[in-house]
Amino acid sequence: MNRVTMTNYHIASDLAINRRKERLKSQFQHQLKYNVKLTNLKHPRNSVDRIFWFVYEYTDICNVESIKSDTLIEYLKYHHLEKFKQISFSQAVKDVKNFLNVRNKCIFTSTLKIDLSIQNYYLWTRI
Repeated sequence: MNRVTMTNYHIASDLAINRRKERLKSQFQHQLKYNVKLTNLKHPRNSVDRIFWFVYEYTDICNVESIKSDTLIEYLKYHHLEKFKQISFSQAVKDVKNFLNVRNKCIFTSTLKIDLSIQNYYLWTRI
């Protein structure tokens, strides 16, 4: 590829990435009634922002309904692999619980549940 073709390819790629980000952001805003603010992600009140950031950066999910329990478990695994540098283990679990609460309150077509109790040995050994 020549230089002009590469530049056009990168511009098209950037546009597709920005469209995906804006589509996902608008779904969080309209379906979950949550305004995504990607500032100070370490603050405890920004749990839905952290989930949004993870879904955007580490998955190819384009809509809120596609966020399933496996995605949220991957979110916990991600923080485990990062040795909880950004947030603590308990904050990561709170993030998932908060997201489930917000999602299930706003999206009535399906309810998403994850057993985050200590008794769920299978879940914690997977993480």
